[in-house]
Amino acid sequence: MSSDDTEYAPRRWFHGLSFLSWLIYRFTWLAILPVLKGPIRLKGFNHRGLPQTGGMLLLSNHLTLLDPFMVGWLPFRPSRFMASSAPLRRPLLGRWLRALGAFPKNKFVKDRSSMEELQRHFDDGQLITLFPEGTRSWDGRTLRMGEGIGRLIKRLDSPVLLSRMVSAHYFWPRWARYPRFVPVHIEYEGPLTWPENATAAEITADIQARLTVEQRIPEGYSTAGFRMAHGLSNFLWACPSCFATSSLDVHRRDGNQVVCVRCWAQWKVEVDTTLRGHDDAPSFTIREAHDRVAAHFGERPVADPEHYKSTGVVLHSPSGKMLRAKKSGSGFDLAASGRLRLTDQALEVFCDNGLVQLSLPFAEIRAVSVELGNNVQLRATGELYRMVPGTGSVLMWGHFVHTWRRSVQGLPFTPVG
Repeated sequence: MSSDDTEYAPRRWFHGLSFLSWLIYRFTWLAILPVLKGPIRLKGFNHRGLPQTGGMLLLSNHLTLLDPFMVGWLPFRPSRFMASSAPLRRPLLGRWLRALGAFPKNKFVKDRSSMEELQRHFDDGQLITLFPEGTRSWDGRTLRMGEGIGRLIKRLDSPVLLSRMVSAHYFWPRWARYPRFVPVHIEYEGPLTWPENATAAEITADIQARLTVEQRIPEGYSTAGFRMAHGLSNFLWACPSCFATSSLDVHRRDGNQVVCVRCWAQWKVEVDTTLRGHDDAPSFTIREAHDRVAAHFGERPVADPEHYKSTGVVLHSPSGKMLRAKKSGSGFDLAASGRLRLTDQALEVFCDNGLVQLSLPFAEIRAVSVELGNNVQLRATGELYRMVPGTGSVLMWGHFVHTWRRSVQGLPFTPVG
């Protein structure tokens, strides 16, 4: 592997872009300048002098919804970026994202149209921003990357720029409802190329190693946060002390504290995502707390063991809905509504008379993911579903379905994302 010493052509402002796309990008770049350099305190390293022309990939770790804008803002070069199809279907947000260069990619399926569009942008000499983890990290850890990114680099024969976000998780954890006053620092590297005889697996492994970074708060900067416990109970769906499910809640008088309504353990949420225990409650990071909960429930989690022994029901809600994606790809229709329950065989929806309206056996569920707005989506038998439980954390339902599916199918455990 070596840095690319190719002489790049002089900057051409409209190269590969329509005037409208260029204008929207430049206007957005200037509009967000006060925010990025003010409260976000965005700072880049090694980004000056990055090539302004020529087709290439910009690869980054992924932590917040703002990543495409923060990663692409510092190089001062318009870029295309592959995004989940869900936000692009939203009327106003979707139009704006497309104007900024976003194009859709359906998760967990081969999407030939998105790859053809990527190829066209690359052939036009454009910069293409990708997040090879495929989804945002919940706890700051860099997720495992699929070998597909190595195959793509070899097929395009593309030079690669890398972007490491080293503090973005503390600026706005994925589970958090509000951002914190923490500076965002980004390190750039490249352009990089690999020898012709390098395999896709070797390229992917090298990128994985280079983008893997332990999140840290930059030294010498002031930090603060407010209402930092809001959103935590959806991600931390069981108490890390007594392991009661759906028992954590924000303290009534302090939005930075969370309390378990079963064992009454109480923690203060710090800017560095530490849970500082009160009285006898143990202290740990939110990552450690979530790992502790996941380990306690195991690969075949059960909310109520006694109820499971007598009924075979792993998790249930007295009301819930399953939505099915429209064939047009724009929005969802109601597929079933009623009592939602998860057994050790399937996810089911029952109507009031006890008849099954919808049953999705684990053998037919191909993937479980969490999309924009913490919506849990399931791809099964050629259909895309959205699960809307009436009670309980949405992420708890996603975790239970995901882990049971992988266990039943004999697959190794991976986090749902």
